[in-house]
Amino acid sequence: MVSNDLTKGWDSVEKKIKKSQFDEALVDLRGLDESGDHAMTWKLAGDCKKGLSEELGQKKAYREAVKHYKKALKMDPKFKDARVGLEGLQNEMLVEGVRERTIPKVIDDGTPTLFGIIAIPILVLVLLSGVKVISDGTLSQDSPAYDYTAVLNVQWVDSDGLFRNDAITIELYVDAAPIHVENWLGHARAGNYDGIRWHRIIDGFMLQTGDIEGKDGSGGYAYEFQGYCNGQVSTSCDQTVWTIPDEANNGVPHQPGSLAMAKTSAANTGGSQFYIVDKDGGTVPPSHLDGVHTVFGQVIDGMDIIDAMGQVQTDSGDKPLNEMIIKNIEITSEEKKGLLDYLMFW
Repeated sequence: MVSNDLTKGWDSVEKKIKKSQFDEALVDLRGLDESGDHAMTWKLAGDCKKGLSEELGQKKAYREAVKHYKKALKMDPKFKDARVGLEGLQNEMLVEGVRERTIPKVIDDGTPTLFGIIAIPILVLVLLSGVKVISDGTLSQDSPAYDYTAVLNVQWVDSDGLFRNDAITIELYVDAAPIHVENWLGHARAGNYDGIRWHRIIDGFMLQTGDIEGKDGSGGYAYEFQGYCNGQVSTSCDQTVWTIPDEANNGVPHQPGSLAMAKTSAANTGGSQFYIVDKDGGTVPPSHLDGVHTVFGQVIDGMDIIDAMGQVQTDSGDKPLNEMIIKNIEITSEEKKGLLDYLMFW
């Protein structure tokens, strides 16, 4: 018997799929049915992967969608929606020239195929040679499937009074701080950061922004409910007090160019505000923030822009005197590959 909570959860996931919020929907599914006991969970996971394959054009997502649909049908052979999804996806893959398998089967119905006869001895030799499966090749459902980078397009007036349009490229640490990265991506994809001011600039320390509510550093909230309200564990609360759990003990220290979550001195109070550590100065790197504020990314191009932005004139409250905003944020993703991507033949 399926619980009402699970049914409501599936309905919520379907709504997110319709809005093309595929990554968020997958996170929700793992929380709803972590062990994958229900065919509907696998069908919806197939819908998510199908959506990602169409959005990103990645062949692996196509194949993962096929596996999920087949898993749903294995659990419930009469599941019409899963069969329709599978057949539609297979037709789409045929048109796009995407095969269901990158490498032929090693074993079919318990019998080694011709490819298997050749491949199995080689695989055994590889394993015996002590090949270590690196961390990003894990089979865990919870492991992030993609690496993300983001381009912050900023508009600002420099210390010479010149209006500038610049771009800052950031690598996001999805493995080290998955909750923070997903929260930040959610806000960015929704356009919540578009037009938001850099409200606090301290040269030689950091540049802060991301107040999607008050726009002056007084507000902001998490993109999705993560079980915390103003830092306190809770089952529900108003959206304006949603916060996320700290991931500050991830071993990633602050350094020039670090992207980190701004919050109060209390634990688990991060919402939408974030800061980027300045290039140099008496407080850089701000090691006193290590283990307190979560670092979840790093500037990989544009530190000269951060350095210049940090030198603008500010008032007594560290607010820039001239306009300085995030115009928009562009997100790019790249499929992660580990050794298991090449060893998983079946």
